[in-house]
Amino acid sequence: MSSNEATATRVKRKGLKSGVATEYTGFFKIKPGHAKQLVKDILASLTRRGDVRESYARIGVYDASYVVFDNDTRLLLKISFDTDFDTYFDDALTILAGGDKGQTGGSWFNHLEGLPGSFDSLTWEDFKNWLVAQQTEAAIFANTSDGSVKEIQKAQHVQKAFQQVLDNPEAAQALKHPALKPLLDEAAV
Repeated sequence: MSSNEATATRVKRKGLKSGVATEYTGFFKIKPGHAKQLVKDILASLTRRGDVRESYARIGVYDASYVVFDNDTRLLLKISFDTDFDTYFDDALTILAGGDKGQTGGSWFNHLEGLPGSFDSLTWEDFKNWLVAQQTEAAIFANTSDGSVKEIQKAQHVQKAFQQVLDNPEAAQALKHPALKPLLDEAAV
C-alpha cells in the first residue's frame, strides 16, 4: 500500500479462525459474457510470478479455490491463510499480483459486477473493503493443522531428509543412539 495513499475508513473484517488459519469466502457476480475471460485473466495473474503453489506458500496460503458457477454468472473465491485478512490481502496484492498496484494482475476483478470503479482506480483499502462486502463468513471452518504453512513445509523437508538418513546404511550405528529413540519411534508410525 502506498504511504501517500489516502486511507479509507476500514470496515469490520470477517473470517473465522481455526488454529492459526483464517478463512475468506467471497461470492461475486460475473459481468454477462465475461466468465471465460475472467478465468483466463485469473490464471494469468496467478502464474505471472511463476509457480502458483510456491507463490501462495510464500504468503501462507493453505488452499485457494476459484469456482465459476450458476451458468457462468457467479464466482466463488475460497481461501484459507495463516495471517489476518489485511496482512494476507496486502501480501497477495503485492506478491501474487505484482507489487505496484498499478502494475498488478488484479485487473481480473474488472470482470465482476459491483466493483466501485476499475480495479486500478481504487485504493487498496477501498478494494479490501469491497472484498469484505462480498464476503460470507463460514458457518463452520476447521483447519486440521496446528502449524503454519511454513512450519508444515519445514516439517516435510525435515521428514524427507530424515528418510534419506534412514535409507543410508552408513547411518545405522548413529541411529542406535538412545537420544534418537523418540525420533525413530515417530518415524515408525
